[in-house]
Amino acid sequence: MSEMSNPPPLEVWHPSELVGRNVKRLRTRRGWSQQRLVDRLDELLTESPPWAEDLYEARQNDPTRPTDSRERRPPRKRPGSKWTQAKIARLESGKLQKVRIEEAFELALALDCSPIFLMTHGVGEGGEPLRIRLAPTMARWPGDVRLWLHGAKPLLSAGDYRTDAEAVAGYRSYVQTQSRWELREATKKADELRRAWRPVEDLLASSDEIVDDG
Repeated sequence: MSEMSNPPPLEVWHPSELVGRNVKRLRTRRGWSQQRLVDRLDELLTESPPWAEDLYEARQNDPTRPTDSRERRPPRKRPGSKWTQAKIARLESGKLQKVRIEEAFELALALDCSPIFLMTHGVGEGGEPLRIRLAPTMARWPGDVRLWLHGAKPLLSAGDYRTDAEAVAGYRSYVQTQSRWELREATKKADELRRAWRPVEDLLASSDEIVDDG
């Protein structure tokens, strides 16, 4: 009875913590070690990827390929990605407190996923819903954060402004920053979701009727 009246508090995670958790999830799903992820980051983030030299040599040795005097040998300079196995380990364990937006993009490129997935996907340790901490006094559901990042829905509500006039101005500003194409796409997705959900609502309604009749 006490467990029912006092449910455990919802978990609240920072975006960087979610990035670390999702990096680990995607990395292990692919069977990669932390070092393999670092190697992939190096491949993508160097001035000249490792295979560029081999591709250049193959082209030069191909007798059927026309000679192009403008083609140059790939540069050998390799600035590196600044990612290390130790840094990946700190990220996945939650010890890396702040993940820069550039780093989130780099990880998403290496893992072939969306940066939005890295920053917003997940549930609590026990599978329960969680919220994302966006500011010291603000936490939001992952679905709401995703809609905000997609440009489909503002994240702030009227209660987050001092006056109704400021709330209206904030909403107008958010809408004006979205391109017409993005707004059309968001509307189209919302319509598709409503159409897809309609059969489920019908099924739930008929199930309620069956229960009531029984």
